Amino acid sequence: MHTRSLLLCAATTGMRGRSLPLKKKNKYITKKLKNMKSIITLLLLGISISTFSQTKKETEDWISEKIELYSYSNEYDIFNSYIITYDEDNMIVKNNFKSITNGYETKFTLSYSIPIKEMSKIRFEEKGSNVWLILKIKGGAKSIKKSVDTESGYNYTNEIEIILEKSINDDNLKNRLTKAFNHLVKVHGGKVIEEKF
Repeated sequence: MHTRSLLLCAATTGMRGRSLPLKKKNKYITKKLKNMKSIITLLLLGISISTFSQTKKETEDWISEKIELYSYSNEYDIFNSYIITYDEDNMIVKNNFKSITNGYETKFTLSYSIPIKEMSKIRFEEKGSNVWLILKIKGGAKSIKKSVDTESGYNYTNEIEIILEKSINDDNLKNRLTKAFNHLVKVHGGKVIEEKF
């Protein structure tokens, strides 16, 4: 008996005490191997997706950490301190702002509630000693709720600016933040509109 025949025989014996003819044995083994191949492929796909895809919470935490870390202050007369939190499908941005002009201090807190899945692609603008991260709503809809702690009530706008340190240009953080925001929009059920040019 050939080695292949022995393997086929060993693989098919024990199936309800019967031995299959050689053609049926080949079909049976081929079918089992295809099933195993499918199972292994699905397992590997599941592992790779969970390994390479960040969770919603991980993405939210990473964005919050970077914005809070790179908040712009010149240490003399302008101070911005951002606190980023999330409330279900909204990103809550609080900017504790302070400026000093001719010895007079101005302080207030701006709060924004941004519907994440309605955000369009973010952009950055260089502004002298800092970089502005601009978050806009698709189609210009005024769905960002804005309030100031020194005033009563609130109003709506279609974009906000987050003022960041120039050092955001290091370590490719602009591109990484763009990718993180795009991922955040997708995991919240939104669609990212890519620029055509």
